[in-house]
Amino acid sequence: MISAIPEGKVNLKSSFIGALAGTVMWDIARRGFTEGTGYVIRMSKLYGSIAVIPIFLFWLYLIWIIIFLSLEVSYVHQHKTGWDKGDSIRKQQPSVIIETGLTVFHLIANNFDTGKEYFSVSEISLTLSISEELIEEIVENFIKADLIYKTDESVRKLLPARSLNKILLKDVMKAILGNQGQLESNITVHETLKSFFSAGYKNMGVITVEDFLKES
Repeated sequence: MISAIPEGKVNLKSSFIGALAGTVMWDIARRGFTEGTGYVIRMSKLYGSIAVIPIFLFWLYLIWIIIFLSLEVSYVHQHKTGWDKGDSIRKQQPSVIIETGLTVFHLIANNFDTGKEYFSVSEISLTLSISEELIEEIVENFIKADLIYKTDESVRKLLPARSLNKILLKDVMKAILGNQGQLESNITVHETLKSFFSAGYKNMGVITVEDFLKES
């Protein structure tokens, strides 16, 4: 169920751990339910066969709680790296922001360049073992910078907004970093960071994403 029902792809190890947790919870619930049947039988003498209905509904309710908890265990295990990294890209170290952002754009651009099936946010999340919230935040920055757009399908796929030889690598970096250099600190720190980022962008020159893919 954990592997087959969800719309996104579920990691085999994560689904196994979720199923194992669900099996343990189900066995505990079953044993507890069995222990309580003595009381239920005594009540059935008072209420007759109608007592079977609430008993059945309670057991059904308990089973679905166990199923949902199993799914939650699988989800948390599959996205544990993302949880470790926090819920916002802005909470990360600059090196993590740059590495994650470039990796996301590289996946999208490479699949487009090689003609493979396009990625969605959930598929990138699964591939990199990073939470969807983090990936969504990075992708939104690319969309705002007019570097990526989403298709109008039910599962929205990600494509470069224009030809890869017309997207400069420094524009991708600017979209990833956003306002990292615009800190509400003293003027000296602000100007130092501004100079640092400007020098980095200048050093990239007119390197395009297409060039970046060829080098990688």
